[in-house]
Amino acid sequence: MKLEVTGVPSRPDIDQLNDLLFTVGAMRPGLTLQVAGNAGYLATLDPTPLWGLSCNLSMEQLRDPTHLAVAPSFMEFAKSNNPRTMAHAANTIGLALAAVESGFTYVSGTAIHLSQDTPRAPSRLHPLTFPKRVSG
Repeated sequence: MKLEVTGVPSRPDIDQLNDLLFTVGAMRPGLTLQVAGNAGYLATLDPTPLWGLSCNLSMEQLRDPTHLAVAPSFMEFAKSNNPRTMAHAANTIGLALAAVESGFTYVSGTAIHLSQDTPRAPSRLHPLTFPKRVSG
């Protein structure tokens, strides 16, 4: 079972956050941290206790297709430290495509799969990357 820490302020006390992650990570390995899109504190975050890093795409404003799905600091941290990356709330085709093109490990939202009343196992299925059918 994995645990995701959400609701981190945009400007946290980084020492306190690192202490929290190590304490919780010691009791529950497989810890994921959800960060805001403008998470400038990622440069000073200790990646040791993290299994994954996530963001909520519903907070991003992607009106222009040239915009990135998340802040560059998120992707730099992910490339440097190699955690799994999760994009939540890909509720439009545009957000889902942006998440897939950004290289997220997992993408969730109604554009990927409609919400359900019962729990569903996560999967690495990225339906947006399937080849398009050729009608003929």
